[in-house]
Amino acid sequence: LEVATNLARLSPEIPEFSLRPAWILFNAGRHADAKTGYLAWLSRHGEDYSVPGLREVVRDARFVLSSISVELQQIDVAVEALEKILDEYPEDAAAMNDLGYLLVDENRSLKRALRMIHAAVEQEPENPMYRDSLGWAYFRLGDFDKAVTELEKAASEEPPDPIILDHLAEAQLAAGNLREAFAIWRRIQRMLKPNEQAPDQRDHNELRTKIKNKLRVELSTAEAQ
Repeated sequence: LEVATNLARLSPEIPEFSLRPAWILFNAGRHADAKTGYLAWLSRHGEDYSVPGLREVVRDARFVLSSISVELQQIDVAVEALEKILDEYPEDAAAMNDLGYLLVDENRSLKRALRMIHAAVEQEPENPMYRDSLGWAYFRLGDFDKAVTELEKAASEEPPDPIILDHLAEAQLAAGNLREAFAIWRRIQRMLKPNEQAPDQRDHNELRTKIKNKLRVELSTAEAQ
């Protein structure tokens, strides 16, 4: 961070150098400080169209700002960053997927989100993350059979992402397929291993707790029957 800060000070005319301290803070997990850095950088360069290649850097910075804001649970800031990307790059599949997924996860503007995610999937039909977003959108809209179909496609890669599998289990449960749902949750439970160094460890810890509670409910139901 010290080296990057000195480099930014010595070469203020190079926007990529002035962004590097904020990028390091983001990777260090110092999200609040990173957000401050990204917002300050975007206020200086976000509307600059004079430097060759800068627009791609601005686009990437807005993606990172969106990710940081999600970590800070500041969803409106994340949505705004992605919408600005789409203002400039209206066919950007990653931005359409990310914004669509954010809206779906927040249960907001579901039909708009579905349209954006559909457009992303049409561009990259083999992308499991986009398929996951599509399945999750159908789940939120109450179309559980379509949700299962899309989420099964998303989970077909090996090894499957535990979060995608959890979405599939939720869709199976909502579709009335209890046995399939609990089988998937037991599979996830076997997959997840505590690892303090993993970048997504917090999500996995939360998922592990959720699954433990789900399986406890399943066991109680079986005993009652």
